[in-house]
Amino acid sequence: MNSYSAQRQLTRLAICDLVALSLAARDPRTPWFAQLAAISTRIIDAIPLLNFVNDRLLLPFALGLIPSTVLEEHHAPALGLLCW
Repeated sequence: MNSYSAQRQLTRLAICDLVALSLAARDPRTPWFAQLAAISTRIIDAIPLLNFVNDRLLLPFALGLIPSTVLEEHHAPALGLLCW
């Protein structure tokens, strides 16, 4: 496998994970504070210092609180949405 193909595959996996996280953030089984962190990311992006703190501290912590079963359930629909 050449370097370009490997990079494409990694990019596809990353996009699939982002879509799955977006779907999982809307799931009612996800704790409310994890949902709030996912929503606050869109709002805080306009403020550079808060964006840095949010991306480095708050978001990884909140994503770790999403149950793994919820994430696994949303990976298949994410692949279906991407259709590649």
